[in-house]
Amino acid sequence: MVVDFQSVTLAYNGHIVLDGLSFAVESGTFLGIVGPNGVGKTTVLRLAAGLLRPTRGRVSVFGQDPASPRVRSRIGYLPQLPGTNDIFPVTVRDVVDMGLLGAAKSRPVDEVLQELDLRDIQDAPLAALSGGQRQLTFLARALARDPDLLLLDEPTTGLSPMAKEHFLARLKELLERRRMTVIAVYHDVEDMNPLTDRILRLTSRPSPRLRGVR
Repeated sequence: MVVDFQSVTLAYNGHIVLDGLSFAVESGTFLGIVGPNGVGKTTVLRLAAGLLRPTRGRVSVFGQDPASPRVRSRIGYLPQLPGTNDIFPVTVRDVVDMGLLGAAKSRPVDEVLQELDLRDIQDAPLAALSGGQRQLTFLARALARDPDLLLLDEPTTGLSPMAKEHFLARLKELLERRRMTVIAVYHDVEDMNPLTDRILRLTSRPSPRLRGVR
């Protein structure tokens, strides 16, 4: 298994966000996670990326602790609407280069830029890009480290219909060329793309206090 959640509970300030969640993802699977706001979808991705620790239960990625540098170097993560400071003079190529930090392996940046149709705008400032171009730039940053696991947090949220179609077309072409395990979060099923072959549905519920946790 690439990702394995075993009875995972996570609480913030004693309030349960995830409660006894168990699922596993095999190599090459594209898992879509759906559900309303506040049910822990992003939390699942952050646990898989090693950015959070479960309160109870166990999360393993590639059979190891996802927080270990060896595992994190094999993960590409596209967070939801990555924040940027438009005053900061960073170009498309600069952003993609950042994906190489801490990577165990990598791909030539020029190859990634070409793959996502970003070669012609590689010297453009990030502040000048459309929403779709920005999202493809951050996807390229995640892909530059040649990940075995790709985590996408609502990757098409906020994009125009045309930009969404373009983004999904590039993603489809990418996955046709490279075998990769993907976990993607969506707000609802209508946002899900046809590449998804498994669905994990998280449902809303009251958030009780978790005994023994402050």
